[in-house]
Amino acid sequence: MMNGTPQIWPGFDGIDGTFHLAQNKLGFDIDRGHYRGVRVSKVTGRIDDLGNREGKLWIDGRARGPLADMLHYVDDSSLGIMAKHATRKIDTKGDAALALTLGIPRYRPPAPLPPIKTDYKGSLTFGDNDVRYGNLPSLTHLHGRADFAEKTITLTGLSAQLLGGDVRAKGGVKPDGSYTLNVNGRIGADLAQRLDACITPQTKLFLQRITGTAPYELHVHGIKKALPLVQASSDLTGIGFDLPTPFGKAQGEPMPFSFSFAPLPQGSDDSNAPNDQDNLHDARLTLGPVQAHYLLQQIGQARVNVDPQNPAQPMDLRTRLKVVRGALAVKQPADLPSQGVSAVVNLNDLDADAWRKVFADISADAQAQSPAAADAPRPPMSDAVRQFLPKRAAIHFTTLKLANRRWENVAIGAIETDRRWQANIASNQLSGYLA
Repeated sequence: MMNGTPQIWPGFDGIDGTFHLAQNKLGFDIDRGHYRGVRVSKVTGRIDDLGNREGKLWIDGRARGPLADMLHYVDDSSLGIMAKHATRKIDTKGDAALALTLGIPRYRPPAPLPPIKTDYKGSLTFGDNDVRYGNLPSLTHLHGRADFAEKTITLTGLSAQLLGGDVRAKGGVKPDGSYTLNVNGRIGADLAQRLDACITPQTKLFLQRITGTAPYELHVHGIKKALPLVQASSDLTGIGFDLPTPFGKAQGEPMPFSFSFAPLPQGSDDSNAPNDQDNLHDARLTLGPVQAHYLLQQIGQARVNVDPQNPAQPMDLRTRLKVVRGALAVKQPADLPSQGVSAVVNLNDLDADAWRKVFADISADAQAQSPAAADAPRPPMSDAVRQFLPKRAAIHFTTLKLANRRWENVAIGAIETDRRWQANIASNQLSGYLA
């Protein structure tokens, strides 16, 4: 193939059909055949002019069968090598229908001429399928169609169940490599149960304190070799949080959620930004009283690099994000600092004893329900995640309940050095220094 991948295409069994030759034309008609449980039908092929070696072999056919067997064919073929056998992590249930047209070159031009590309177009129609990738939540009752060609993909009428709620999606990839995905859905009431296989017992118990349902929207737009623009939002009015303030709320009380990730406009007047502003991105998050704002620098190109000569080598995504500056805020605007990542908190009341009881109850219940899982060692935090944490904090509580006492006008200034925190604390009752 053009990138050096070997030509591997598994054969079909039980083929029943006819070949026909008329002058300089060759054709065949296949009534039936199969690969594992996938049955092919109405397959036709033709070479319009045997004397013209540049004329392609055109094949048109349809297939129906288990989606798992279709993915198995991909994994056993050259496509599986190019995809680093990613389909092995996909578990599916149910049948799907495939319609495919291929234009296969009959010869390879001599060097330095490039190989002739294979033309293809088709569609994959889902029929109440279940799909799961690794430990991610399952996508169930999947319906809809994906149309594809050499440089395009169009998603039409996709609908499914995800996290206990309905989800619908549309979008696709254009010939220039740009892509769009629009998702509308609803978070189900049984979120903890749906995520059971991919979360810790403590996280599951924490999520059980969240009740109700809420709609959400996700919009993704991108171009080739660049990180996408992402926007997500949800009205959490229908969700209840059985938690202390500032996150506790009953169903029916409003709470906004929004997330955005976008390239920083060129020519920004940010004097603290690095010189290569073409690689800067702005990320913002709002969840009720919490705001987060980060300036991120893209390191490397946003593309997948696949080595066909070494299928065992993981995909090289050729890009990562570096935090340039960031801010976390509670009941305050998340204003970016001049450098590093900082946090600012300004609350009228905080019951720290209530929060301690929440986490103590969760830990005790997790230990009782699954001692082995609760005591399982946790992997250390990676530097890619740690860079988002604040190194400085300015915190103020009008009233703080801690150790069964009430503390008034508490002000805390803290800074981290070599992963050790030092803090100055002042209040109406006491003042001091912690290290």
